[in-house]
Amino acid sequence: MIHAMIINSIFRNIKNVFCFLIPPLPPPVPVWGKSKLFPWATIEEILDRRKKLVLKMKGI
Repeated sequence: MIHAMIINSIFRNIKNVFCFLIPPLPPPVPVWGKSKLFPWATIEEILDRRKKLVLKMKGI
């Protein structure tokens, strides 16, 4: 029982860290396929990219 609680809290922390690392507004966002940073990405692009990342993390 305690084991499951520890695993749960670790996953919750990882999720929080990812949300923190992927800010909703543009600091420079890497463009896939380019090594350059692309600070002019629109908010829609960034949100779309976040959605794709979240889906990738969930394995969908």
